[in-house]
Amino acid sequence: MTNQQDQGDYVLVHKSKAKISRARKMIIGVMAIGAVSALAGAGTFASFSASTSNDATFHTGSLDLSNKANTGSACFASATSAAGAQNSDADTDSNTTTCNALITALDIRPGVLATAELTLTNTSNSDYNGDLSVFADTADYGNCLNAINHVADIGGTGNLCSAVEMTIQRTNSDFTTGVTCIWPSGCALDNDQDTISTFISSYPTANSPLSLATTVTPNTSKYFVVSLKLKDHGLSSTGIGNDNVYLNKVANFAMRFVLTDAA
Repeated sequence: MTNQQDQGDYVLVHKSKAKISRARKMIIGVMAIGAVSALAGAGTFASFSASTSNDATFHTGSLDLSNKANTGSACFASATSAAGAQNSDADTDSNTTTCNALITALDIRPGVLATAELTLTNTSNSDYNGDLSVFADTADYGNCLNAINHVADIGGTGNLCSAVEMTIQRTNSDFTTGVTCIWPSGCALDNDQDTISTFISSYPTANSPLSLATTVTPNTSKYFVVSLKLKDHGLSSTGIGNDNVYLNKVANFAMRFVLTDAA
């Protein structure tokens, strides 16, 4: 007679499958133990490493332009005054200085040439090469200040800036041996296209300068001769001087020379 006592629920399984099930359990158990061991040891190992470091130091040099008009004292772009002495405390943000007058031609006469000698030097304390250029400094004198001088209400009606012709020529250090003509072509004072007014209208700002066609290495100078002449317009048919319209006049005109870092 079958025992009716509740022994729980049972499933009959073939013994071969039962062996496979036990094997699987053993494998799963081993894998679980391995995973736990791996997790337990994950923080106990360090990666190999090597490292170096380099500091970097960088600075700019000094680009400075020396300007010497005729036999006067040189003045510098970084100077605090036109007197000429370099000053280590000078403000180089603007790096611009008004130097001595290039030409002071008093009582000029028609047909008489007035010349000036200009020495421009790259006084940089580094290896900065510089390209030279020039433009009309209209900030100082507008388009050329042209006013009646000496005696009030006496003077001609002509514009002196439109009558005075100008040339710029690069020379050797003797100021007599020409190297190249800068302005105008051929450096001939023979037509009204060479006037100061023409120069101003052609090169009015630093954005449109006239190249002086030369690169200046540090501690090297370039030499220029600037010439001015009031053209002689002769006499009228009645014997009146055609240049009388320029009598008793004074004109002011400024040229700014620039040294730009050359690549």
